[in-house]
Amino acid sequence: NENPKGYELRAKAALICDGDDVSIHIGGSFALTQKWKHNLNQWARLSQEEQENVIGRTKGEESKKIRPKISTSHISRTDLKENGVDIKVVRQSLPYGGMKEHGLFFISYASNPNKHEKQLNSMIGMDDGIYDRIMDFSTPITGNYWFIPSIDVYEKVF
Repeated sequence: NENPKGYELRAKAALICDGDDVSIHIGGSFALTQKWKHNLNQWARLSQEEQENVIGRTKGEESKKIRPKISTSHISRTDLKENGVDIKVVRQSLPYGGMKEHGLFFISYASNPNKHEKQLNSMIGMDDGIYDRIMDFSTPITGNYWFIPSIDVYEKVF
């Protein structure tokens, strides 16, 4: 999935704005952190086309979303809309690995924790029974929610 482009769109996706919450929270963010363990042997048995269908994007420098969307693809399960409006978060991931274990550390920032909940519920098929096929190859090991106060709150407290 793509992060919003530019500061203003990223701030809108990740920071609590006036009207979203109580005033003390404005400028803060809700974060989701996860550790995922990958089964790379199982993944490697898939053809390139099958891998692209699981993700919902083509591989390579000119990666493009696959159209029409495949209902079980990671893109389809996490690139969501609510009342016709995109549910956007700012995300970052970093691979980890050793001889026996490989995976991904993931962090996502949102202006509202419901954005994370909607994406996670979609991944497991909570509403429609269709789950994200990425979970056939990657297992969530840990996960936490965090509230990150604004700089203004930090300055008042410290």
